[in-house]
Amino acid sequence: AQGQYDLAKQYDPKDPTPWFYDAIKKQAENRPVEALRNLDQSIRLNDNRIVYRSKQRLDDDLAARSASLARIYATLGFDQRALFEGWRSSIDSPTTFSAHRLLSDAYRALSRHELAQSSELFQSQLLQPASMTPIQPRLAETTLLIPDNTGPALPGFNEFNPLFVRDRLGLQVSGLAGGFDTYSDEVVQSGVKGRASYSLGQFHYETNGFRANNDLRHDIYSAFAQYRLTPDIDVQAEYRHRESEVGDLRLRFDNAFSPFQRTHIRQDNARIGGSWNIAPQHRVLASYSYQDRNYLRTDLIDIPQSGVRPGKQTNTRVNMPTTSHVGELEYLFTSERVNSILGAGYSEQDSQQINDSVITTYGGTLPAPITLAPTNARLDLDARHGNVFLYNHVRILDSLKWTVGVSYDAFRRADLDLDTVNPKLGLIWNVTPDTALRAAWFQYQKRLFSTQQTLEPTHVAGFNQMFDDIDATRSTRYGVGVDQRFGENWKAGAELSWRDLKVPNINAEFGTVMHEQSEQAHRAYVYWTPSEQLAIGASYFYEATHNPLQDAKQDDAKSLIRTHRAPITLSYFHPTGFFATAAPSFVYQKVNYRVDDRSASDTFWVLDVSLGYRLPKRYGIVTLGAKNLTDEHFHFEDTNLQTSEPVNPLFQPRRYFYAQFTLSF
Repeated sequence: AQGQYDLAKQYDPKDPTPWFYDAIKKQAENRPVEALRNLDQSIRLNDNRIVYRSKQRLDDDLAARSASLARIYATLGFDQRALFEGWRSSIDSPTTFSAHRLLSDAYRALSRHELAQSSELFQSQLLQPASMTPIQPRLAETTLLIPDNTGPALPGFNEFNPLFVRDRLGLQVSGLAGGFDTYSDEVVQSGVKGRASYSLGQFHYETNGFRANNDLRHDIYSAFAQYRLTPDIDVQAEYRHRESEVGDLRLRFDNAFSPFQRTHIRQDNARIGGSWNIAPQHRVLASYSYQDRNYLRTDLIDIPQSGVRPGKQTNTRVNMPTTSHVGELEYLFTSERVNSILGAGYSEQDSQQINDSVITTYGGTLPAPITLAPTNARLDLDARHGNVFLYNHVRILDSLKWTVGVSYDAFRRADLDLDTVNPKLGLIWNVTPDTALRAAWFQYQKRLFSTQQTLEPTHVAGFNQMFDDIDATRSTRYGVGVDQRFGENWKAGAELSWRDLKVPNINAEFGTVMHEQSEQAHRAYVYWTPSEQLAIGASYFYEATHNPLQDAKQDDAKSLIRTHRAPITLSYFHPTGFFATAAPSFVYQKVNYRVDDRSASDTFWVLDVSLGYRLPKRYGIVTLGAKNLTDEHFHFEDTNLQTSEPVNPLFQPRRYFYAQFTLSF
């Protein structure tokens, strides 16, 4: 094929097509830097095909090329640039399924983006044609708490798929073995036959963790089927089953943890949906899902006696059975100047929180331990949420793209009654072919926890609006950003953003009270490809969370957390298939406590390394790696002020070696 690509470039130097397919070929040959340069050239030449295709179809072509570009950036370790291309392609052509899938993959690199990541995957599934793309079971689930690169390999979208779809069966097998008795496997079997396609998946993960009661175990099973009733109507169905058992996984600055806390989750999800191409510019998506979930957490809190003061043990048990129904309908209109997304959804959650506790007082002047009668409290968490949304991506000039939208949310719970109108405004201005400015201001209300996926757009002009906040949190986000390309070897960018939140807090005396909270998230990046085999990236992140009203009765309550991170990536790729990566990260964090207004801080470096081999003919990847190679011991607080549940840890607190593989047949 290479000879034909070279001839095509020679005979028609203005045609983007041979550059595009040559980029795909080089990516498969472990030559991502060369693939990046070929794809950049293909994008520059894209509009030359105006003599063959309409402007709208050229936008679809550009979106597909940008999606492929995002995958190459991810391979190079250029995560921020991959996000930018994913955002841009989903705005240029919101009906292009590959754009949403690539954006879903790119979101995995960011903390507290699980809702956005699973929603982009969901939108991609509803938009996709019958294909061999494997539906990996764990991608649609949230709160799995598996650190990056410590589960089975997660290849990017279409990493091993054939370029053209035909009737066939496929099998993708991934596995991992690592320190702390960590084992994981994922098996996905998929197939295409005529107008039908399916995917069956199984995922298992277990680890003992780096300390006591830090263990984790997941089992997930999934089945997905799709059928094209007519050339314009697709229907699909999906089922997932999950069982999880978790210890205390939070990373706290003082390294405190509960030695007895246990969490059990059992969950079943069923979904049906479909897509209808009414006309070339009009498309309708529909989905209904059902979830049956049981959440159980037990803990033992032991406060030892001090002098004559008696000690106290509290056994707690929190059980939360939940069933939920979610329905959504969305209409997409695409044209040369305007892309519109109009949708509505309704979800209802039937849930109770049952709290049981037994308190035992011992020691001190007591002749014998005293155990109080068990207490039982039931909290009604039944909730209803309805919403309507409209987003318009308007191109006034070829270089100026506005996002103008609004959503209405109605949230009902026994202790909370909210009706909000949330305006959306965003702008992407391509000042030059190499310079893009972004700005946005919008409001958003967090959905029910059971609504893990939604059809509503996840971002406004590249600023994510769906964070893993507490249910019914209302946020206002505003920010600016710039993304710049300097020739073919340098890319750089920066983004400044702020979030103001109103977070519901259940108070036994006053009921639910909306507490104010604020966040800052600033970041910058520089990426350099000095040769055809080397890629170097440097990023900077500043994150600050201010929660002035957090419960002051807790000695460890923190009102402010400020974190500076500076990760660096150095990647080497050889045409024979070998690749290597070194990723040192500098971290400085300072926390302020509510009690006595005291503060503490820590500074440390963490080094991650990996060595791998890409098998020929896209048969798979084998990788050996280490997280925290220097075994750095540090104090670090994860984003525990923003969420009611733990989040995926950014760093491995102890040295961790692993071996992982992915094979595709």
